[in-house]
Amino acid sequence: MQYRFVYGLWVFIGYSCLGAHFVLFPTVIMKLFGLRSGAQLASLIYVAIGLQSIFSVIATYFLLQTFGVKVYDMMMYLATAMTLVSFALLTVFKETKIQRLSELKESLIDDT
Repeated sequence: MQYRFVYGLWVFIGYSCLGAHFVLFPTVIMKLFGLRSGAQLASLIYVAIGLQSIFSVIATYFLLQTFGVKVYDMMMYLATAMTLVSFALLTVFKETKIQRLSELKESLIDDT
């Protein structure tokens, strides 16, 4: 009972971050890939997120039957590892605006 406020605060912060993801994601894609390609990519990403959610429910059902509640620990470790991989990719690659394939080729040639 004494940690009720802290729990509510963490839930609020979590949902705030989730909402920020859906607001910032299309903007960043449009900035990097341009208006036309960015809109197409953003819509594909949202479809992929929906399909991944359906697959996740099915995979969790079968993993729970196979491994029991230990699967929650495995999924937490997997999510942590993927977050670290994302962070590593974020620090390695630089942000460049790409609108045409020719620009991509030029940027690859300039970087080498």
